Amino acid sequence: YYSYSPKWGKNEEVFEMRNGEGEQMLILFRPDGCCINAFMHEAKQQPRKEQATKDLPPIFKDFMFGEPVAFHGTAVAARISHRMHRLSRFAHIGELQRLAKSICVLDAINSPDWEGRYYSYSPKWGKNEEVFEMRNGEGEQMLILFRPDGCCINAFMHEAKQQPRKEQATKDLPPIFKDFMFGEPVAFHGTTFCFWNTGPASGWQTGMPAAAKKVEESYEQLLYIFDNKPSTYAKWATSYYTEDTDRPKILARHVAPIYRHDRVTRDMALALNPELEDEDFETLAEELNDMG
Repeated sequence: YYSYSPKWGKNEEVFEMRNGEGEQMLILFRPDGCCINAFMHEAKQQPRKEQATKDLPPIFKDFMFGEPVAFHGTAVAARISHRMHRLSRFAHIGELQRLAKSICVLDAINSPDWEGRYYSYSPKWGKNEEVFEMRNGEGEQMLILFRPDGCCINAFMHEAKQQPRKEQATKDLPPIFKDFMFGEPVAFHGTTFCFWNTGPASGWQTGMPAAAKKVEESYEQLLYIFDNKPSTYAKWATSYYTEDTDRPKILARHVAPIYRHDRVTRDMALALNPELEDEDFETLAEELNDMG
């Protein structure tokens, strides 16, 4: 009934469902996105192909208009954009947490003063709970809660064109995240979008799937840093931490060892921030030990 083709095309893999009665679903996975096509012969309404694929990104054209999709037809077509794919690529929450820690280690090196950081990490948020935080000093904030049994993301962007109702954004929220989403500081800041994941079987979910596209631009501004590319952090940090200073640019090759979770040495830290002083290293060592 279900099968998987790991070598569908270059850098493409496909999940297939077929019931032997003419119904089929194909899910294409690419590094830059995901596309779902389904055909159900008993569906009351069969949309025109051009209607179902309106605004289809070019990267999915061959899949949607080639075989076997063209032969079977299309009753439903959906796609996960590259932006949302930033989360969908993290099937295992531990991978996202590992990257979040790397980003916070880099910010701890670039800004020994906690108040001056854009990204920070709280390894002792609650019992068996850790939190990644982003704050820009202009009222925007993102908190990512990590628990052994799941992960929950809340973000507030005051300039977002659409601010959903809290009950809409948290519809079907698992009980394990209730205290986080309805307690402080989330309740104070507000919610522009909320995503959660309780494991590979459930994947990333939101209480507002129909509205997610409308706030896509908003969460892209926050989630782009999670593309796992040292060059992305290097470019952002150079602008944020070195502009109008005498510090040299932050280079991707100096970021890469932190992303690999190499043991941080004094030379590695100084390559990122030559202005670090002896007392900064003592504080940094304590933070890194706590973070794990």
